[in-house]
Amino acid sequence: MTIRADIYPNLRDTLLWRRDERLNKYLDEARSALSRFFHSREEIIEYVNGLPNREDAELFLDVCGFYNIAKNYARLPFLKFIMIISVMERLCVRKYRLFIDWLRMKENQELVEKELESFENRKLESFKEIIKRLNAQYLEIFSLRKKLFEFIWKYLEDNEKIMLVKSFRTKRTRYLEEARYTLTPRYQSIEEYAEKMRTKVGEGWLPNCYDWQNCWIQYGRCHPNIRCVLCTNQKALKRQLNIITRIIYAYRSMFVHKARLPPFSENGEMVSVIDIYEEKPIMIEFKITDFEIIIENAFKRYFDILQKV
Repeated sequence: MTIRADIYPNLRDTLLWRRDERLNKYLDEARSALSRFFHSREEIIEYVNGLPNREDAELFLDVCGFYNIAKNYARLPFLKFIMIISVMERLCVRKYRLFIDWLRMKENQELVEKELESFENRKLESFKEIIKRLNAQYLEIFSLRKKLFEFIWKYLEDNEKIMLVKSFRTKRTRYLEEARYTLTPRYQSIEEYAEKMRTKVGEGWLPNCYDWQNCWIQYGRCHPNIRCVLCTNQKALKRQLNIITRIIYAYRSMFVHKARLPPFSENGEMVSVIDIYEEKPIMIEFKITDFEIIIENAFKRYFDILQKV
């Protein structure tokens, strides 16, 4: 089986390498990156050939090459985390533009000129309002955090989304140490329920979604397999996942712009880490290997959909 002939049209034989050697390298990297899904080079070739759009096929191989480094060579968990986020960003926004470049686009000329008509007497405040409105429209298209959330919401399965939400304990609160029965509105407070059911009220770190009337807690931990509001309420799941995506993106931005390392353990095992986020404490139980698996699944689902276009 041979790979499609239209791929990488500018990749030609040179004195340093041959085209077929480079393509074989790309295929080997893709197989290594997604070894859970593909077991041979032939399977990779069949998958690449099955993508109707040549640019999608090239994107698949490009991203696999980058992800292969993150998966198999990035030993420090924070570095692997940042590289995985970069993979999602590449898939979220296929052709990213800076704000200034977006303003200069020919197709936006009429929009910019219309806004400039409201520029009164060269007043600074008027200019600020124009830029604010234009920036809002730009962010609707290119906001990386928004696109990151859309990617996670679309390509993760519900159990993966819940696992991600519960990896970040953002709420130090009082909780029922054991909720024995399905709760009803007749209990007006957590104390009243605890007294009637002869259970105890504890205090500790829980995910932001914790609701004492709906959540099953034992030993300070959630048990979504027994009862969880996120399992039954898609709006609640979407709201909580949006919060966690904002935190994840914030840690990515801290690394890129402020030289601050994301607070993950060096060995990648699940440990509880206390950190300060938006001037408030947060407890993170984030296993980078689990994150790698769920994003790898999402990565594959992304291209599976393109196979069917």
